[in-house]
Amino acid sequence: AFGLRLGLLGLVSAHFEFPIKQTLYNHLYYRSYVQDLCVDIVQSDERLCSVSQDCSPLLRYDCANYQTSNVSEVMFGETAGLLMTLEGTVQPSSLQSCGEGSCPWCTNFQSCVGPMAETNRQELTAGSCVLWEYSTASSSEAFEVFVGAFGGSPEGLVAYEWKRGNLQDWSYGQVQVPNDGEFLLRFYLASYDSSGGGVVGSSLRLRNVRAQPCLNATALAAGPPASTTTSSTSSSSGSTTSRSLTRTTSSTFTSSTVSTSTSSSSSSS
Repeated sequence: AFGLRLGLLGLVSAHFEFPIKQTLYNHLYYRSYVQDLCVDIVQSDERLCSVSQDCSPLLRYDCANYQTSNVSEVMFGETAGLLMTLEGTVQPSSLQSCGEGSCPWCTNFQSCVGPMAETNRQELTAGSCVLWEYSTASSSEAFEVFVGAFGGSPEGLVAYEWKRGNLQDWSYGQVQVPNDGEFLLRFYLASYDSSGGGVVGSSLRLRNVRAQPCLNATALAAGPPASTTTSSTSSSSGSTTSRSLTRTTSSTFTSSTVSTSTSSSSSSS
């Protein structure tokens, strides 16, 4: 009876699945989605960045060499999820990529993208949200994660979250859809060459991708409950007990802000 009451209140979430996992050849679609967007810089105590966003587009997002680009189904305690990993080198011809007046370490160099995971489609109502739990790590350089919600006919990018940084403990991500319809999400793992040395590496742990009522800013900043962050897959570097206090924000396209370069021509990226 309690579960039925929660369902009537709209509090029971519908979890997404991942029927498509692609390890390579994702850079052209990635470029088309992010070309006119700004990536949010996740600040950390280890290394602060003097700016909050990087709005300089790159000419290309493919890695010069892929040592690892993988998507694996794993268990975080009793919760199923994905582990995405990337290691390689960036294209040497475009290490200096900053086109802005101020070019600190967090905006001055090149990114390249590795694996992608795509969810199934779900019917959502206007103003509802898709929430996920994730943590990131940078094995060689900074992580970069792009999450896009796609819908409509022809299919286009309707909402997104794009972040770059050194480390993010278990946190919430959230996007809000602008209208009724069927939507899917694509998760891209990239890495940013924060040192300019040409080597990149990052990882993403992902779980509990679900449609539900939107969380407010306080709930987003608090992150998942501590009891859900203490277990992780043996493929990771141990258990995680802390939560990020960095607020996770999202962007939603409207008719006044949508970019013509962000629509997708393929459902499989």
